[in-house]
Amino acid sequence: MLYTIGHGAKTAEELTAALRRHDITLLVDVRSFPGSRRNPDVSKQAMPDWLSRAGIDYRHEPDLGGRRKPPASPLPRDQWWENPSFANYAAHTRTPSFHAAYQQLLRDAEERNVAVMCGEPTWWRCHRRMIADLATHDGHPVHHIMPNESLSLHRVSDWLTHDPPTSPAETADNGELNR
Repeated sequence: MLYTIGHGAKTAEELTAALRRHDITLLVDVRSFPGSRRNPDVSKQAMPDWLSRAGIDYRHEPDLGGRRKPPASPLPRDQWWENPSFANYAAHTRTPSFHAAYQQLLRDAEERNVAVMCGEPTWWRCHRRMIADLATHDGHPVHHIMPNESLSLHRVSDWLTHDPPTSPAETADNGELNR
């Protein structure tokens, strides 16, 4: 099963409690810059140690990370997003590197409870929403672990219903995936 979580200002103990509450056994860090000036507990160096003590595996997955640069040739459909960061990430979802990391994430979620983590506490203000959109569209339910630790079942946003993707396995001549 696939989940998402934003660490926000949570301590290692608070994050561990939230992950354990939902039986998460793998945390996939999808931050492009896996650290925090305000919270040393969520650095790429610190997380594997305290997560392993809690029985949770850690993997940093930069190919699913946000904060993407604009593509050389943006597609009009990506401009559906009013936020330029989301438009840039939408373009990134069509790259082979994203596709490989995304497919690994789905395989992992078929075998165990996996949480995709970024810094933003609210999923709809984070690129996790696009990962959740794609997974839900592809038949994998996604639950968001909310800041109060309750669950919210993901519903596909208008991004995908606005311009439905083709099969993620289909690649265009320019090397980008057709989404």
